[in-house]
Amino acid sequence: MTSSSTLRRRPRKAAITGGFLVALLLMLLLALAPVLVDRDALRQRIELEMGAMLGTPVEVGAIDQLRLLPTPRVVLAELRSDGVAPARIDRARLDLSLSALFLNRVEPLRLSATGIDLSLPWPAIADRPAWLDGLSPGPPRILGGELTLDYPTDEARLHWPLFGAGRAPTAPPADAGPLRLAARLPLTQSDASLSANLRVGARIDLSMLPALEVEPLRITADDLDLGQPTDLRPLLVADRASRTAEGSWRVEGIGLTADTLRVTGELSTRQKPSGTVAAGGTFSIAPFDLRAWVATHARNALHGDTNRLRCLAARGGFELGDGLLRLSPVTLRLDETGAGFAARLRLESRPGPEPDLTARLVLDRLDLDAYLAPPPSQDAILLGPADAAGCVDVDIATLDTARLDLDALAALDSKPDTGVDVRIDAAIDTLILGGARFGELSVAVEQRGLLTELDMASSAFYDGRISAGVRHERAATGPSSNQLRAELGSVAVGPLLADVTGEEALSGSADLRAELSALGTGSAELRRSLSGTFELSLGDARSALLERTALDFRPLLGLVGVRLDKDTLTLQRLSLSATGTDGLFQSDDIDGRARLFRLDGDGRLDVTTEALGLDLMATLVQPPDGPDMQGFDGIEVPIRITGPWSAPDVHADPQPALAEAARRTAERHLDGDGNLFQQLEEATGVKGLEQGLRGLLGF
Repeated sequence: MTSSSTLRRRPRKAAITGGFLVALLLMLLLALAPVLVDRDALRQRIELEMGAMLGTPVEVGAIDQLRLLPTPRVVLAELRSDGVAPARIDRARLDLSLSALFLNRVEPLRLSATGIDLSLPWPAIADRPAWLDGLSPGPPRILGGELTLDYPTDEARLHWPLFGAGRAPTAPPADAGPLRLAARLPLTQSDASLSANLRVGARIDLSMLPALEVEPLRITADDLDLGQPTDLRPLLVADRASRTAEGSWRVEGIGLTADTLRVTGELSTRQKPSGTVAAGGTFSIAPFDLRAWVATHARNALHGDTNRLRCLAARGGFELGDGLLRLSPVTLRLDETGAGFAARLRLESRPGPEPDLTARLVLDRLDLDAYLAPPPSQDAILLGPADAAGCVDVDIATLDTARLDLDALAALDSKPDTGVDVRIDAAIDTLILGGARFGELSVAVEQRGLLTELDMASSAFYDGRISAGVRHERAATGPSSNQLRAELGSVAVGPLLADVTGEEALSGSADLRAELSALGTGSAELRRSLSGTFELSLGDARSALLERTALDFRPLLGLVGVRLDKDTLTLQRLSLSATGTDGLFQSDDIDGRARLFRLDGDGRLDVTTEALGLDLMATLVQPPDGPDMQGFDGIEVPIRITGPWSAPDVHADPQPALAEAARRTAERHLDGDGNLFQQLEEATGVKGLEQGLRGLLGF
């Protein structure tokens, strides 16, 4: 019995021992298999498969580790790709499915990479111009990044035939994926203007390699440093990103969030055979309080009134290709201002150091002074956000985009180079600048090399019109030259001065023509070299300075029987012309006309010292209607005005005129039937007494 049982147990034990030996041998073979594998052939196969997946050639420096147990693993060193986005990876570890290997296929479980050095794609521009090199911060780079790709549980995995070296990769199964991507990517700019620690999460569909589907994509930025803004954790998301087999990308549902800043849009790119990138897309900035945002995240305060920059919103589109960046109609809401613009910027070199920019701008109403004011105090900066109830997105239909003349803008692309570097046209309904209000304003700025010209015209300028042209030419050596021509027609001076200076020191309707030139760029240089001519005429003018001076004339006017009032002091016409050299202007034809007097004289204006000197003569005249001035016309009063033009001193000496008026008054009473001298001569009988007394008393 015992012997029989022993005999039966021996085969079973032998079988177990044999199975153990087989398993041990299999494990030994599996353990030894990596040693037997031709690593160079495997490395080439990995390069082929990875290149097919990424759509760009990949080089693998070496296979550092190769094992089958307990989980098949391949560790690669010094991976490199010199495609559109040059990249280098120190180490990449690939974990594979052991069971899939027995089925003659490679089935990745997880891919992890460390030491990622990646230069992100940057638009390649043929003959990159010097001005763009000066503005561009350079392409951003990832240094020391980490990345992991794996599959969710129970998801079908991407796989290739195990023994297929030298063959084209087999298309992946339709149900493969999706892969999960998690990455930490330290981002930096070549000029150190940007640094951040990006964290990326995405779901990637590889079922149609080399085409890719990324849906969704989520990128956050920790430790962001833009040099100025602080305390920001931007979040970038995309509903869907897809890449075609040819390498074109389309990104939909882009959303960038940074505190209250919300930007959405779409983007598409296309790689051209020349290596350049063609791109296009749309963007939209949701209404937000820019001043409060900057006060929270920046160290410096924004210029302008604290009630400005409290509502900003925009939307538009762009295209990049053939060396041109085009902005299609962009609508902008800035506080109460609505704007629309389109632009074309050439990014390829051409003669001259300046950019080739053409832009057209339409504005409704803009108070530019409110945005140019000095920064407010720190207490004002930290005020809470403004009530944004009225801050709504701009509807492009509310703007007159036809005024952008987009057809003319597009036609410029096909025109030969005219030598114009910058051309900006603007149409503004109402602009406030320097306190002055310009209505129905058109502005054209053109730059050609060292020459810049500006032309502007406002057809609704204080009941009149204004036009001006400025020509500024930089010199290769020496000072720059400047020329100004200006013309005003029927402009209401009083309201203009009230808005600009806060005081209506002069009123009337003005006409002006001026042609001036100067050298240099600074204010002092321009004043010292200012030369040229101007002509000024005023109608129905009143002067605060003249009215103050007229107080000294009350005794004289009272003596001749005239009451001082508004009509008396109104200048029906005042005209003068002046010629100047090196900041000193001279006029010798000052001519004014009022109901009871005329004003003549000459004057000097020193622009350098902001001082003036006027020598005037006020002469009484007999008006065609009004009080009887017979016998008093021709009486003169000298007036001298000197000092700073902002507050000049007036010196008038009415005494000689008053004495002359008194003499003429007395003479009037001594003439006619009431001639006292004649009566004395008749009473005394002394002949010649009348003439003698007149001579003695100066009559």
